[in-house]
Amino acid sequence: MSPCRRAPLYSLLIFILAGFFPGPTHASLQGDVQNMIAQPIPVNGGFPFRECFLSTAKETNLPVSLLIAVAKGESNFNPRAVSNKNAIGVMQIRWPLTTKELGVRSRNRLFEPCLNIRLGGKYLASLIKRYDGEVYRGIAAYNYGPGRIRKDADVPPGAHDYVDYIYSKYVSLTGTPLRGARLPELVFRSSELDKQRGKLILTPYEFRFYSYTKEHFRDLKERVPIKNVFYEIEKNGAERYQVVAYYKRAPGARKKIADRIRFVTGWEIDINPSK
Repeated sequence: MSPCRRAPLYSLLIFILAGFFPGPTHASLQGDVQNMIAQPIPVNGGFPFRECFLSTAKETNLPVSLLIAVAKGESNFNPRAVSNKNAIGVMQIRWPLTTKELGVRSRNRLFEPCLNIRLGGKYLASLIKRYDGEVYRGIAAYNYGPGRIRKDADVPPGAHDYVDYIYSKYVSLTGTPLRGARLPELVFRSSELDKQRGKLILTPYEFRFYSYTKEHFRDLKERVPIKNVFYEIEKNGAERYQVVAYYKRAPGARKKIADRIRFVTGWEIDINPSK
């Protein structure tokens, strides 16, 4: 059987195994998420819009590490990001309802990084307060909306997925997995912000659910390690989770990465995606 034929079967196997062995329960993760405020971690390495994050953290009384994790998960710090649901900027503030609730009437102002970060911090702080200081529900509501996250009901599965995703970004700031972490990711590096670093979207590795995406991400890191290539999970403009590869720019680098992944996994990578 060719590698290309094995890939769909392998994907199905991962999905089935993930159902039988789901890892730590949501309840076990909730304590770790609460500690994002109770025992915040220091941030290692540089990050963009530093003064904006620091001033917002001071104003909202939220740890800067929590704000950075949300920004990294929502837009990867892209101030021009716009989702298909019209969420805009670094913190992906929804226009127009959420924005107007926060006192801003101009859509264009959401592209201002400092204002966007400030609005996102204020909104997250208000949500955590709404749920009596419960960080888990506050983060869930940041993505799902407060109307869909109730105090007296279970959090929807997709919202659990989102909290797990943001928590993984938080863990990645340390480079060392915290207790209960389900997906230790890359150390947060200033070099990731280097404009000379290339980014390749791994087109087949895009899924609706973070839990499914991270199984493929983990498999890719284990089976296809490449020198000077770092894999990452990001949320894209279609509100789906995707695996991307950051690499040191060099002639033919994208093709070499794609060829190596295809050789090992059988998955075809489009090196010039139209989307």
